[in-house]
Amino acid sequence: VRAGQPIGEPGGFVSAAVHAPISGKVTAVLPHLHPAMPTLVPSVVIETPEGESPDGVSWPAASDWSALTVDDLRARIRDAGVVGLGGAAFPTHVKLTPPKEKRIDALILNGVECEPFLTADHRLMLEQADAVIGGARILMKILGLPKAYLGVEKNKPDAIALMSGRCRSAGAPVEVVPLKVKYPQGAEKQLIKAILDREVPSGGLPFDVGA
Repeated sequence: VRAGQPIGEPGGFVSAAVHAPISGKVTAVLPHLHPAMPTLVPSVVIETPEGESPDGVSWPAASDWSALTVDDLRARIRDAGVVGLGGAAFPTHVKLTPPKEKRIDALILNGVECEPFLTADHRLMLEQADAVIGGARILMKILGLPKAYLGVEKNKPDAIALMSGRCRSAGAPVEVVPLKVKYPQGAEKQLIKAILDREVPSGGLPFDVGA
């Protein structure tokens, strides 16, 4: 297999494709300890011979994503195996397919670090601002929304200034919302309350309040 090559297809709607992280030979498929949870999970063992090229396969880029249909965009996200990085690895294409009876009118991008001292979101905004804005445009098309919000803590003034300026210059309908620095501001329910002043009901999900 080559790095980036699909090696596992989704087994259901709430499931994601798995791709080879390295190039090499599949030597076993067996239960292995999960790196983040104390449980055994089915795993593919790939060994790379010494001197083997680490080059992988490139993901075919769309020449113009805006020309793709909403279903095509969701399918590409599903096939790419994009999942949330919060620990549950929840498939992104599922989040972008809310129940038909739920009316979504707000998209929130979370630029708030989930824990003190983390800087991943901060660096992403400073170093990949245009990609963040491009991703927001794709999500807005999928959800049929004219506007998005980007929540950023006030202790990141450089990110707030940069993202605000890039959104204006690109004509992107993304409102950068400076937020009070407090824990757990980055949790989705707190973020929705801080930006939209909507309270997700106990046991509910963001789409229950249109977010």
